[in-house]
Amino acid sequence: ATHDLGSAMMPVSVGLLAAGGYAIKMGLSFEASMERLHTQAGYAQKDIAGLEAQVLKAAPALRRTPTELAEGLYHVASVGIPAADALKVMTAASIGANIGGSNLDATANALVITIKNLHQPASAATADMAMLNEIVGAGNMHMEELVGVLGKVMPQAANAGLTLRDTGTAMDVLTSHGIGASRAATMLGQTFAKMEAPTSTAQKALAGIGLSSTSLAEEMRKPDGLVGAVSMLKDHLDKAFPPGRKLTIEQEKGALLIYKKGLEEAGVSGKTLETDLGTYAAKLTQTGTAATAQAQVLINAFGGGRMSAGMLTLIQNVDDLRKTYQRLPEGSAAIKQFQEDQKDWEKTSQANLDSIKSQFDTTMTSVGKDLGPIVLPALKEATTVVGDLGEAFQNASPPIKHMVGDILGVLAVAGPGLILVSKFMHLGSEIGGLGSKVAGLVRGGATTVATGAAATTAGGAAVVG
Repeated sequence: ATHDLGSAMMPVSVGLLAAGGYAIKMGLSFEASMERLHTQAGYAQKDIAGLEAQVLKAAPALRRTPTELAEGLYHVASVGIPAADALKVMTAASIGANIGGSNLDATANALVITIKNLHQPASAATADMAMLNEIVGAGNMHMEELVGVLGKVMPQAANAGLTLRDTGTAMDVLTSHGIGASRAATMLGQTFAKMEAPTSTAQKALAGIGLSSTSLAEEMRKPDGLVGAVSMLKDHLDKAFPPGRKLTIEQEKGALLIYKKGLEEAGVSGKTLETDLGTYAAKLTQTGTAATAQAQVLINAFGGGRMSAGMLTLIQNVDDLRKTYQRLPEGSAAIKQFQEDQKDWEKTSQANLDSIKSQFDTTMTSVGKDLGPIVLPALKEATTVVGDLGEAFQNASPPIKHMVGDILGVLAVAGPGLILVSKFMHLGSEIGGLGSKVAGLVRGGATTVATGAAATTAGGAAVVG
């Protein structure tokens, strides 16, 4: 009889243990991530409970797990964005990460870096995320690459008075010419810093073409921003060194070698390297000694190797720089396109899959948050009781030990399940409602997928709008 009862209870116990254990794990992980917003990132403890409720409500519409949103919120809190505005930023970051297929934590970090460096309010989050989406579309990089390197260039860009649009335009031009996103960000960060505050060597080089130490810095702060500054630099170079005498073969080889070295140090290779070298060779033929003289000015002003190669690439492709800048929409136009991209993404199978996953994980997280305070103290108490019983068992007679062994055999199989059953029953109608959601996800099939996708599409669009 003992064996039969144990066999009958085994599936129930195992299933309940697995579901309950997973739910508790999800709940504990979420609570730990949220608590770090107070202990590590500076939010007041009184704000955490309200944020928890907001996150649990928003997660399904954003196709994210509650813990993912909580971890992203860490960056939002760390830069001082008020708790009341935190979810606005995470909503924009979540939609951008969904569209671009990027890591949410990295995307949120890049977004708050932008907001912080540009001294913007949290309400700018959607427009900034829309601009990042446009930048990716105009250049040769993925969202994952852009958000991973934005911290290398945004502080210097902001210090120089440049906008996110300026920065993205330069990133697009460099990546489109074979320079990787990480190298491009590093190069641009140093270039912007030298344009803003040139060294003594750079000041002499710029003075030689009729520019003062502040000319580029002042131009970057005007409406045309980076495009205006690069155009000014190119105009002064062309005036100082107009096309003239042809280069000797040795001079041309030397100029090409310097440029090639700079491109290779910037990570350019293969066919792209050959194309860029061919373009530069044609430029040398056209302008003669002027090209080498201009290159030397840039080396003196912005450093040798890959640093000057970045500025030289912008100078040689100033028309592309201007066209790319004009291609990137701003404000309401960028947000409108962002919303259209969001709607298109929500029609994909990946969006439907993410919707199911986020709804399930949100439900289990909610269950786990309620189960944890009930089950964990019970387990702690049970551990103490087991220790006491173990000591008594060692001192019992053999017949008693045999009988206790049979009883424990049943409890080992059925007991955990019965404990969890009682705890679920204790939660009453709340757990019943959550259980219905889980059952619906499991049994609903295609109908649930379609319904969930339609509901979350409407919710996500409303959040962005």
